[in-house]
Amino acid sequence: MVLRNEEGTFIAARTSVIPSRLSSKEGEIQGLLQAFDWVRSLGYSRTIFEVDAKAVVDAVLGQAVDMTVFGYMVKSCRLVLQLERDFSLYLLGGIQMKLLII
Repeated sequence: MVLRNEEGTFIAARTSVIPSRLSSKEGEIQGLLQAFDWVRSLGYSRTIFEVDAKAVVDAVLGQAVDMTVFGYMVKSCRLVLQLERDFSLYLLGGIQMKLLII
């Protein structure tokens, strides 16, 4: 995860290890949930989350109901986005998750 300001200037970076056997999309969405927590712990609110995993962005921004582990994580992300009105989620064309503080 990379944190940048509205001008694109680097602020901070973070990596984490998830000690579990997850599918690639479960790992991506778990990373998004961790990014939400990280940004909140830093006290930021107006934040754009850019993620390169299209399946994750489509699932979180979509309306489908999924009763799998992935679906539970999607529901958690949707709840965060409902509660944190100044958080936005977009699909990124690059290879890393970027967090933009505006």
